[in-house]
Amino acid sequence: MMARNPFQYLQPTTHDAFVGRWPLVKHIAYDLAHEEGNSHAIIAGPRCGKTSLLMALAHQLHQQTQQGESDYWILPLYVDFKAGTFDSAEAVFSFMLNRIYRQLNTVMQDQPMQRVPLAMRPGNRWFEQLHSMPTLTVQVFEEGLGYVLDQIAMYALPVRLVVLLDDIDSSLGQPWTEALYSQTRALLCSSDLHNHLRVVLTSSQRLLDGSMNNIPLFDVLKLHYFEPLDQAGLNQLLAQSADLPPELAAQIWQQSGGHPFLAQYLLSHLWEQTQLSSMHDATVELIDQVAARFLATRSFEFEGWAQTLGESALDVYHLLETSTDWIPEEQIMMLADMPVPHVKRGLLALCCQGLVEHNEAWSHYRYSGDLFKTWFKQCGTSLQRSVKQSVAAAEINRHPTPITIAIDTGAHRCWQ
Repeated sequence: MMARNPFQYLQPTTHDAFVGRWPLVKHIAYDLAHEEGNSHAIIAGPRCGKTSLLMALAHQLHQQTQQGESDYWILPLYVDFKAGTFDSAEAVFSFMLNRIYRQLNTVMQDQPMQRVPLAMRPGNRWFEQLHSMPTLTVQVFEEGLGYVLDQIAMYALPVRLVVLLDDIDSSLGQPWTEALYSQTRALLCSSDLHNHLRVVLTSSQRLLDGSMNNIPLFDVLKLHYFEPLDQAGLNQLLAQSADLPPELAAQIWQQSGGHPFLAQYLLSHLWEQTQLSSMHDATVELIDQVAARFLATRSFEFEGWAQTLGESALDVYHLLETSTDWIPEEQIMMLADMPVPHVKRGLLALCCQGLVEHNEAWSHYRYSGDLFKTWFKQCGTSLQRSVKQSVAAAEINRHPTPITIAIDTGAHRCWQ
């Protein structure tokens, strides 16, 4: 019987295979369990493991509840924001209540002494109609959520719902963005439910855009920035194949820079090509062949990352990828032909994507991982041009050039 490949790069990692970021998971879970605990935001680029972290966090919160570390019965509920399409804040609230209700039904039936489904309880005909409506105002959403919490509290300790909102990027930059997040802020901070509701959301570096800075809600979230796995975290991943020689582990690090998706890809294909013998029989040359295969077959991944990073970050990366040494931030500022805030956002975005690393003081930076660097040397210039054109087109759409039209009225010609 063929052994299962332990390295999975296409699916979120299960909690038992999750490595490198347990200190962050436990820190967030500990905070959420306390009376004055905060809501949180995880900032990271595509393929950095945001969903895997939410799955690990849900597991940790379940463990804490069982250990009785909180006066609340904590219920983590996962909501995939990408699963819906929205044209208003009211549509988002309807989507969330529907997903929360469906998951709670399952959770309640799995709990000892609480096997009465929410749908079977008396007096909920109003709610049955409510949670299937296509749009809900924030006031009605609050009433519906309050009803659910009241029903659960009949059978358990006071409840705190922790809504794990995965990948909120599609809600950014919309006409209804400010309404959605100002109303969500009110739910978390000043509503009757404020002690019973927390959110942990994930987003890309789009959340760092200057246009987002004044949007309500983000000022009451505790922000966490993803970075590549450090050497210890990568070693935990490598330990799933105990027979990988040190020189091959070093080459995985060199190619991936500790990026979990890239490291998993390299290890997965290395395992497949050596499964009939042993990972011990692999070579540095074979790892480089797998890296070349990635560039030939999955370069669209890097194209997507570059589009998400944007023009400023790509320009900053171009300054960093030419040197393996640490570069002081002041030197990057001098070399970059852009405003200082753009440079700082670009550096932060690159660190969150796992393509650049920083020192402890966030004062020096260097590129991380040869695989993206190789792709950037091949395709980066043309992609930078494409991103610049996209940004310029978006600016034109936001601020169209006035068109001069001559209208002949007979006696006079008017210009508009």
